Order: sequence, then C-alpha cells, then structure tokens
Amino acid sequence: MVTYTKRNQKYRIGRQTAQSPMHAPVIQEPICTHDNVAIDVVLPEQLYAIYENHASPKELISGIYFECLRVSHPDDTDWILIANSRYGATLPIDRDTVIDQRKELNVLLFDGLDDIAPVLPGNSNPDRFTLLLNIVTRANMLKLNTTATSDVLQAYFDNTQAAYTRYVSEFLKQLPPLTSISSTIESPGYSLLKHFSLLYAIEINELLDIYSRKPNGYLTVVDEATCTGFFITTCVSVLPRHVLDRTRFLGVDLKLTDMVYGMEAVSRYSVDVAWQLADINAPDHTARLRSFNNGHPIDLLVLNHVLEHLDAHAPDEYIMALLKAAQTLIISVPFESDYRTSISSHIRQFDQDSLLALGKSIEEASSRQVTCDIRFIGCGLLIFHRETQENESIIEVTRHAC
Repeated sequence: MVTYTKRNQKYRIGRQTAQSPMHAPVIQEPICTHDNVAIDVVLPEQLYAIYENHASPKELISGIYFECLRVSHPDDTDWILIANSRYGATLPIDRDTVIDQRKELNVLLFDGLDDIAPVLPGNSNPDRFTLLLNIVTRANMLKLNTTATSDVLQAYFDNTQAAYTRYVSEFLKQLPPLTSISSTIESPGYSLLKHFSLLYAIEINELLDIYSRKPNGYLTVVDEATCTGFFITTCVSVLPRHVLDRTRFLGVDLKLTDMVYGMEAVSRYSVDVAWQLADINAPDHTARLRSFNNGHPIDLLVLNHVLEHLDAHAPDEYIMALLKAAQTLIISVPFESDYRTSISSHIRQFDQDSLLALGKSIEEASSRQVTCDIRFIGCGLLIFHRETQENESIIEVTRHAC
C-alpha cells in the first residue's frame, strides 16, 4: 500500500491484481518506450476494459488524480497505462492541479511499481520531470477532449492567472504571515498558486514603494525568465491605472512558446509592455537589459524561481551580474530537501540558511554597495538594493558576465 500526501490529508493508494481470459493490449503510439516498458495515457473506460478483459498478469494502482494499470506481456514487455480518475477528470487545469498531478504520478510510477521503477526513463532528474510533464499534459488533453497541446496550455494559463489575480489582490490589502503559506515544495500543504501570489504581492509592494519615491518619469520593470508572463499579467491586472500609466514592463525569456500566452493576455489592455528573447548566460545580457532603460539601471528586476535551474555560473555571480542592470533586484527560490528527486527540472537546491548566506555574500562582495533585505527570507525571497551612483561600479568582483 502506498501513501500519498496532499494538502494536509493522507490518502491510501489501493493496489489490486487480476487475471482474466483475453489477450494483452496493444499500444498503438505509446507516450514513451524504454527498456521493454511502454507508457501510454488512455481514457478511463479503455483502462477499465483492459483491466477486466485481458488475461495477462496485471496490477492496478488508484490515486486521487490517476488510475495506473501495469500489464505484463508474455514477450517480457510491460505496459503502463494511465488514465484520469473520475475525481481528477472534474478538476480545473491550473498550476496547483498540475503540480499535484505530477506529485501523485511520481508516487505511482516510482514508488508504487517497485520492480518497474528502476527501468523507467525518468529515474533521474531532469528526465523524471520531462516524463511526468508529458504524461500530465496528455492526460489533460484527454480531459479537455482535444488533440492540441495549446488548448491545455491556454486553459492552464487562464485558470492560473484568474487565481493569481484573486490571491494577489487579497494579499496586497494585507500580507498574510509568511508562516501561513508553505515555501517548501515537499510540504503536504504546499500551494504553488498561493506561494507565487505571496511573492508577487511582495514584489508589487516594492514596485509601489519605488513609484512613491520616483514622482516623475517612467518606472522600468523587468521580469527575467518570465516564462508565460504571469508576474507581468498579474501586475497589469491588479495595479492602479495611474501606476500602470507610468510603468514600462519587459518580459524576457529564452523561448517564445510560453511567452505567447502572456503576450496575448496583456494585448487586451492599454499598457506599455515589451517582450524579448534573450539568454541570461549570454555575455551581452546585462547590456541588453540596460538598453531597455536607455543605458541606465532598471528600477526593478525580478527573478522568480530561476536560480535553481542555472549552473553555468554560481548563484552569486548571476546576482552580481544582474545588479549591473538593476537598481533593485528581487530574487526568489524554492526550498526543497533534495533536488535530485524533484518533480521539477532543478539542478540546485536552497534552504533558508543557504539563502541567507547568499545574501550576505553579495553584500560583502560589493563592499556594502549593495544591501540585502531579508524580511521575506521565510518565503525564499531576497531584495537587493544598489547604493551606488551611476559612476560607481559594483561589478569588478564578478568573475563571469552573464
């Protein structure tokens, strides 16, 4: 029996085995094949029919979101068939549901099927992340009765953005205690929607504070590695009109495929938003960012849950390089116990102690020309302020330009 923990509740995942008098199933186009294991996502009625009607040895594991059926074939091939559960099929597609789907699949595939897990193609990270994401996407396509991945992504974007707008609007009225919203991914009560809403609310408060100290001219705000643009679309949704009228936004990412959803969303508003393809590891990246503000430092640059994905340079080198382009830099990272078994494509891990040490190292490396605000370290967030004038430099300590 496998125990799966979700939102402060523990569910038992039931396992059944059976044999009946028909031949083994044939998968036409499996989602992946690896070492005599084939994985596919099917409709619930298909999975139940195979379970009831096929003679090969089989094992059925039932979770909250998915049913997982393993069928052994006489030619030593194992099929793993996955279907939405009846309950899972009713849930909206948003960031919380998708991460909970991935968590459950991680248990079903890598803990539930004990003798199969070692040969699954996702047995290491980031392969595990790719496998889980592909399965969840296919399952959600069946839920929407669509053959287009873009339909799933659009539903994901729309539902997630609606939740961000609602939560951030509430949090801006009064920030909840940091301890009330978990920042640790493995925590049973972790809600990615509430966690990011808290981060966005803190960052928007900082933007409003900068606005109050800069009575004239435009504010420049850059969302580095913007992905689908949720931070910018949330700003556009919740900021007062008079602030939006004096703010220029830039979303930067390596790929266009995700940004298009944010681009489409903000196009409905009268706001100054630009989007740019760029690589944070490119040698001229800092100069390109400064060009957004005519060569001057950007007023606010945010880097949300990005450092855990980067390994070309050390985290302090990325921060010092970005501080060449920004007057205020806000970084946030997830807290997790072991990135190697993460359901996300993380290659670094952080906890509160390592994040505090990172903030102190930046202050020391900059000879105190940068100050680090650690008020929100409990939710994995640091705020860096440059104290230098335009003709001063905090860059010489940086070993690599990003």
